[in-house]
Amino acid sequence: MPIQNKPDEKIFASNAKPREVDNFPDINRGWGFTFEQTGGIPTMEHFNALFKRNDEHLMYLLQRGVPEWSSTIDYPQGACVQYQGKTYRSLTQNRNQTPATGSQHWTLWGLTIADIPEVRPASLTAAGITQLDNAINSNAEDRAATPKAVKQVNDKVESNARSLNERIPNSKKSDVVNSNSSDTVATSRAVKTAYDLANSKQSPATTLAGYGITDFQLRAATGNLNDLRTAGIYSINSIHNSYNRPAEGVRQSQGFTGNLQVITGGAGNENWCHQIFRRHYSGEVYERWQTASNNNSWSEWKRTDNQDGLPIGSVVAFPKEIANPQGFLRCDGTTFAQNTYPDLYRVLGNKNRLPNLQRSDVGMMAYFPQDNIPNGWLTCNGGTISSTDYPELHRYLNNKYGANKLPNAEDRFIRNAGNGLRVGEKQEDAIRNIRGELKSIFGGDLYALYTTGSGVFEVTGRQANYSFGTGGHHEKKDTTIFDASKVVPTANENRPKSIIFKLCIKAKNSFDDVQFWIKAFGEVVNSGQLDASRLAQDLQQVRSEKANIDHTHTVAQITDFNPEVVKLINQHNGFTQNISTNGWTVLPNGLMIQWGVATTNDILFPRAFPRECFIVSHSKTGGGRDTRISNVSRTGFTSSATVIVGTTYYVAIGH
Repeated sequence: MPIQNKPDEKIFASNAKPREVDNFPDINRGWGFTFEQTGGIPTMEHFNALFKRNDEHLMYLLQRGVPEWSSTIDYPQGACVQYQGKTYRSLTQNRNQTPATGSQHWTLWGLTIADIPEVRPASLTAAGITQLDNAINSNAEDRAATPKAVKQVNDKVESNARSLNERIPNSKKSDVVNSNSSDTVATSRAVKTAYDLANSKQSPATTLAGYGITDFQLRAATGNLNDLRTAGIYSINSIHNSYNRPAEGVRQSQGFTGNLQVITGGAGNENWCHQIFRRHYSGEVYERWQTASNNNSWSEWKRTDNQDGLPIGSVVAFPKEIANPQGFLRCDGTTFAQNTYPDLYRVLGNKNRLPNLQRSDVGMMAYFPQDNIPNGWLTCNGGTISSTDYPELHRYLNNKYGANKLPNAEDRFIRNAGNGLRVGEKQEDAIRNIRGELKSIFGGDLYALYTTGSGVFEVTGRQANYSFGTGGHHEKKDTTIFDASKVVPTANENRPKSIIFKLCIKAKNSFDDVQFWIKAFGEVVNSGQLDASRLAQDLQQVRSEKANIDHTHTVAQITDFNPEVVKLINQHNGFTQNISTNGWTVLPNGLMIQWGVATTNDILFPRAFPRECFIVSHSKTGGGRDTRISNVSRTGFTSSATVIVGTTYYVAIGH
């Protein structure tokens, strides 16, 4: 039978006009229906409907490839169907048996990668998917070994084979304990025999004296340490029955016990002795020695461990991130208890006040001969400073030169305060008044004008006391000019001889990144939970931060009292404000009142009015003519006068 070509995809009568196709009345009976309806003659409409139905079924098969499963169809064994996106093949003849994985009637057919997990696992009796496994000690029968597992088994086999080759044969083992052979190996029996022999030769003595050693002691001791002059190591465990210990009388109550090492002078120097005391639970080491043959002539105990390499009283700078270095106290000028730090007290000349090295150089001023100024300095140019970047300088200036402003010393000479001059006061340029007088007197002679002078003007020479010139009365002089440049250097400003430097202010402390500490004691090791050294530093910290118990603070001493009270009032009353020389208040209804002091004509409000400025009123110190306000806006205004004297004070109201 020849192979058929792919049919076209047209459906018979799919484009039929109305009434050219009619539903076939009875599919199951077939053409027999025509005897009742059309006299046994099929109509065009029914032929079209029949062929259209056939083509639709063929197109369904062309589109699907495999038909969808139906619960009403009988499927023979080997039939293929689609169900929920998967293809199945029947294992048995069945009807109304839903295809599913694990069903006895259907099996997956035409698998995709995603369908693989649904395939049943393999077993000894059934094919399927097998999981790989690296284990080499498993009894499972449903998994497959990986090459790695096979290699591990192979490595063990080879290793065991090598071990068998390296075993010592019995012929090479020996129980002899006195053999010189290098070809045999001693057995455990030979080793025990040698051990028992060595043990039988061991002395039964348990003390040094048992071995005949009488010039060295290992024992506990009480009483006077001055009497311990036999070489040895003594345990000083009692603070009540022994004395002349290190620092006795100062640390008696602290249980200053330890181990004492005694070193003698040897033959001929029996009365010379050196003692080294190591304190219990500590690294502290003390030494002393006899200064004469008299048993009671001893030097003072001296601490010699010096664990950190620094003597007591040394001042060291640590990075500020180090809060409490072991063995140190902060150099903050406070006092300490003499009996707590006796060594530091002695080093400081029997004084209990710590040096104060917390002084800051922030706020000092200096001139620099270069435009490039060192780090930590700012130019005095009236610029803005940040309380975050320069908190100490910001607190020091305290808005003295305007809100968040530096002093502005540009193009100004510096003048010392005093005689009524206040720090921070600005003065404009001026000179002392220079006054003189020219007086013309008619002398009676024809065309003669006699001149007299006073002050800066002087008339000299009798021949020049009249104003006509040598050319006759037509050349008489009528103008006198005062010109200081004819006798002194002049310029468009008043100044002394000068050289230009850059005035700067210290903005960051030179030691901002470090703190100074003084060596107060060595390392303290505590057996309990209370850290005495840390407790001392914590007390110093608290003392530096807290006021005395009987101290009463004033409002001025509480740095954040006023702003916090203002904040609370604002939160309660619903308004905000800034109480300062140039300040403002915003009322709950949005009305804003601003005030300020200025020395310039163009004045900016402390804050811009959000909507408009209603009214501005001003006054000037020292008077002035024709004072007036112009250019009023939300951000400021212009205050001017024919003669401006002093400072402008203003109040503005807006919304």
